[in-house]
Amino acid sequence: MASDLLHQTRIFDPELDLEHIPELPGKDVMQDAIQTLTTSGIRCSKAIQDSHGWCFYLWGDDARKYLLELSYVCTQSGTSKWVLWSRRCCGWRRWELPKSEDEAKGREQHYLDAVTNILLSHHAYEIQPT
Repeated sequence: MASDLLHQTRIFDPELDLEHIPELPGKDVMQDAIQTLTTSGIRCSKAIQDSHGWCFYLWGDDARKYLLELSYVCTQSGTSKWVLWSRRCCGWRRWELPKSEDEAKGREQHYLDAVTNILLSHHAYEIQPT
């Protein structure tokens, strides 16, 4: 599951070369999301920088682990473009497999919506029109 997001003031010029910068953009945003979710009782990992952006794990109310990742895409026409991903991490034990594909997608969407709402309300992100 993914949300395409825009930001009007977080502009990078010249275009970021993500291969050569020590810290990718979006760390402060993800740290705030972690703090907000933790305050509401959801257990989260620390923010992790991966090759595409910043991510963290959260443990859902269904006792399963989810990965949330915010990736910077590009800057065009005075707007930076981002993608927020949500994925359920399946373990190898039989009981960790989702009972149905719809159930797994429903929980992914739930946590994606929660973090998207934090980005929209706390950090002035906008949902990219389709």
